[in-house]
Amino acid sequence: MESNAQAGGIEGSIVLQQAAFELLSRVLLVEDKKRFMADKFAPGKDGLKAAEKLNELLQECGICNRIPKSLYQLNEFSKKLNKVEGPKVLTNIRNIIVHSGDPKERKKISDSQQSRYEAWKLGLWYLELVLLYLFDYQGDYFSRVAEKEESVPWAKNRLQA
Repeated sequence: MESNAQAGGIEGSIVLQQAAFELLSRVLLVEDKKRFMADKFAPGKDGLKAAEKLNELLQECGICNRIPKSLYQLNEFSKKLNKVEGPKVLTNIRNIIVHSGDPKERKKISDSQQSRYEAWKLGLWYLELVLLYLFDYQGDYFSRVAEKEESVPWAKNRLQA
C-alpha cells in the first residue's frame, strides 16, 4: 500500500515493492508450494538472486515476465541494461537505488524519470496480479499497464487448456 501511495517517492516505492516480492515469493514458493528449500531463499551465494525469486513467483502465478510494450521508456531503458525480463530490470533499478556508490550507475536511473515511473508501475502491476492469484480471483481486472480491463492471465491459461 505504501508503494502504491508513493510514500517514499518513486525510488522508495520500488524498494518497498522488492520487499513485498521477497516475502510473497518465500511464502508461496517455500512455505506453501514447497517448490524450494528455505536455504534457496536465504541471503548468500547459494541462494536465488532477487530477480530469480521474482521470476519464479511470476511463473508460479502464470504471469508473463516480459516488460509490456505499453511501457515504452522502460523497454528502451532495459536495452541500456542489456536486460529484457521485467524482474531483472526491476531488481537492477532497485540495486542501483540501494547499493550503487558508482555515479555512472546512479546516473542511469536519474536521467530517466519516466523509466523509473514505468518501473514502479510494472512492479505494482506484478504485485496486483500476484495478490489476485493468491486470492484465486478468476475474473477481469483493470490492468494498470495496458490501461484497460483484461482477464487475469491464469484464467486465460485455464480456458485454453
